[in-house]
Amino acid sequence: MVVESQKGRPSGKMKIFLLYDFLSELGGIERVMAIQARWLKDSELTLAFLYVDDKTKGSFRENYAVPDKVKITEIVKFPVHNEIVKIVLNFLNPVPKRLVANVILSHGFFSSFLCYKLKKLYGQKGILGQNKDLGTLVRNMM
Repeated sequence: MVVESQKGRPSGKMKIFLLYDFLSELGGIERVMAIQARWLKDSELTLAFLYVDDKTKGSFRENYAVPDKVKITEIVKFPVHNEIVKIVLNFLNPVPKRLVANVILSHGFFSSFLCYKLKKLYGQKGILGQNKDLGTLVRNMM
């Protein structure tokens, strides 16, 4: 996917974030995100989570064939290793501007709330919810 005009992006590739609340086990939503990562591998793609377990991250890339050039990261890195604490800290701190992208696909409730904050703070457009309930939630918050 190539976009004609993107300031500061010489490659012309779309910047896309797939967001989910946590990467602590491998299941259905992780499989869906891996499939989407393979479909979107030609874009500047990042899989971003509120919490990432390092062991699960390696298994995720290997078991679900996530392309090597796809970034897997925590939205904000905090010096704690507790899933619940990291999710709470993400809500207490400002959303980083680096999350602004051409398209953001949210796969969870907490991630959708971060999208709402991105819309309010930075005017983010192109936010999509993965299922009907999340899509309705995000649209209603906008």
